[in-house]
Amino acid sequence: MRPADAAVLQVEPVRAQIVAGGLRDASAVVKAQRRICDGIHVAAGDPSVGPGVASFVSAWGLAVTALAYELDLLGVELARSARAVNAVDRAGVR
Repeated sequence: MRPADAAVLQVEPVRAQIVAGGLRDASAVVKAQRRICDGIHVAAGDPSVGPGVASFVSAWGLAVTALAYELDLLGVELARSARAVNAVDRAGVR
């Protein structure tokens, strides 16, 4: 610091160290939170429940579609098994 700047800029070393320590602590907290929050996606724009509901409905729809497909396959297998049992009964094998 230049002597001429003393009237404009007064630096208190102890106070500067306290502020620097506070900034270091805040930086450490932010760094720790970033590791936790990296997987959280924040929707752009006004915060509302709209994007969350849309995401939930989309996931629900995909799950119901997958379930319907699995139930359809199960129905096909059950029909096939029922026909096989009927054929065995008609043949008098059991």
